[in-house]
Amino acid sequence: MGEETPVAVLFSDIRGFTSYTAEKGDREAYRLARTFLGIVEEQVARHEGRVVKTYGDGVMTSFSQPEPAVRCSVAMQEALRGHNAAAPEKSFCVGIGLTWGEALRTEEDDLFGHTVNLAKRLADLAKGCQVVVVQALVKLVPNAEGVRYRDLGEREIEGIGRERLYEVVWRREAQRLEAEDGALDVVLTGDGRLVFELSKGALERVQRVEEKLRRVEAKGRFAGVLARQITKRMGGPLPDVVSRALLESGLGVEHDLGEVEASLSEDGLVVRLGGRKPIRLNLVGRPSGEAREFVETLQKLKGAPGAGWDRWLEGPRSPHTGWGRSGDDRTRTRGEGG
Repeated sequence: MGEETPVAVLFSDIRGFTSYTAEKGDREAYRLARTFLGIVEEQVARHEGRVVKTYGDGVMTSFSQPEPAVRCSVAMQEALRGHNAAAPEKSFCVGIGLTWGEALRTEEDDLFGHTVNLAKRLADLAKGCQVVVVQALVKLVPNAEGVRYRDLGEREIEGIGRERLYEVVWRREAQRLEAEDGALDVVLTGDGRLVFELSKGALERVQRVEEKLRRVEAKGRFAGVLARQITKRMGGPLPDVVSRALLESGLGVEHDLGEVEASLSEDGLVVRLGGRKPIRLNLVGRPSGEAREFVETLQKLKGAPGAGWDRWLEGPRSPHTGWGRSGDDRTRTRGEGG
């Protein structure tokens, strides 16, 4: 029957894999899955874990100790970031969920139980490029060098109940804006990049709209009118922050600040990437100072290239910048950062 053992369980899955398969075909989707598996296998081996199994667009891994598991989650996202920078036309993003607790190891060397189920739920909950962990791991790995956390508060997990969750902040952030409905985060990194992180549920809804728009636009005449009607009709289930321009910008793709411009609007923020259409982010319900400070932070980062970013980031942390301008690695508490 197997025995129960304390273990860290890590689930990671590719965002938008079903839509990618439909658009690119099975062969390209298989190549993407193999690329992802290669990244996972390399990092898991380096951190003394093991690959338990794969499931199409995702991988389940385990670790006998909590700290290597947390470090591996960071290393996986960093490796993927490197892949995306080297091959932006083949970029993709991954959500990671990580838990610690008792799990039943079966005779087939699989893992079974609450700890496994929770890890899968957290992977589904994580936005693209995000690592979400349980409070037990924060307590077990509170002060490891280079490991930082953001308190996400208590969340209701489907089929499990309420859990206090944390994000592992794996890259240095100067500023983060989160939409009121939690569907989208906009991040300015300390090394001069901008990235959009979309929740899995919102991404799936968005991709259904994208597919309808592609089919309509392929018909040519009157396509624009039909596309607008589809967008309008589908607007209900979509997060307010999502626009067509945002989809075309590349979710999970990092953009150099040299091509980024941002300005305030009546209901939020307008972001422009090079000569593309403006991305309008509806931030109604968020503190008005957050959008303003985002624009100010962007301008300061653009005015302090290279080593200047580090010098600016070493300044005192303001209420809304989160970890970006903090010199310490302490766990951030909910409410800190406004």
